[in-house]
Amino acid sequence: MHNTSINFAQAKARRLFQRFMPEEYLMKFVILMTSVIISTPVYSGAIECHQNKNDSIEISIYTPHPLQMALVTPDGEWIYFQGPLATNSLFSTDSFHKIAKIEINSKTFGTTWRDGKSIKEKTLSSAGLYKIFISENLETEQENTLSFSCEFNYAPKNL
Repeated sequence: MHNTSINFAQAKARRLFQRFMPEEYLMKFVILMTSVIISTPVYSGAIECHQNKNDSIEISIYTPHPLQMALVTPDGEWIYFQGPLATNSLFSTDSFHKIAKIEINSKTFGTTWRDGKSIKEKTLSSAGLYKIFISENLETEQENTLSFSCEFNYAPKNL
């Protein structure tokens, strides 16, 4: 079944490109494109966040995943947990990419930056919409790097 779909794709590509590409390059192009399609990972549902009954947030992510992690608060402040901007990481750099479930709560600390100074900051300090990023590079626009994110509306029982 798998070979049949590849053969069908190759035949379709051959018809489409025959006019525009010399025959000697066509098959190389088709094989290259087929291998790209087959080897491209699918990241749908790669990360999920939800609030547990005990008011903690559980983050589930595929492994291995990127090595940097941050939380954006309802006020737009970034709190870093992993990576070069986190002065006190939650996990060792060697183990973080292998962790499939991460739990944070109102007692979890991260690093935020104000006026060029790092500040140890409590997370989940107020109700509202939060966003988690797990990324290759948190210091750039997230659409320019391998990045996964999820949002959750934090509504603690005790606030």
